[in-house]
Amino acid sequence: MIHGRVMASKPKTIQDAIKFATELMDKKINTLAERQAENKRKLDNNNQAQQQPPKKQGVAIAYTVGFGERKEYAGTLPLCNKCKFHHNGPCT
Repeated sequence: MIHGRVMASKPKTIQDAIKFATELMDKKINTLAERQAENKRKLDNNNQAQQQPPKKQGVAIAYTVGFGERKEYAGTLPLCNKCKFHHNGPCT
């Protein structure tokens, strides 16, 4: 596209052709950079709109079992003296 536009302008010297081609390339690069920045802004705005509100701190504390409030084992497997878990057979 740039080559066609430079040739259509019928430059008299090679310096004129280079100058015109450089100006066209600069415009093209600036337009591309502006378009990418605009797309990034749109993407950032969409991400901010879709973000969930921050979770409350300390919620996990309410679900943990405090010291001395452990549930007793209700199963039938024997307690292993080595690993302190309930299982059959040798300890792994």
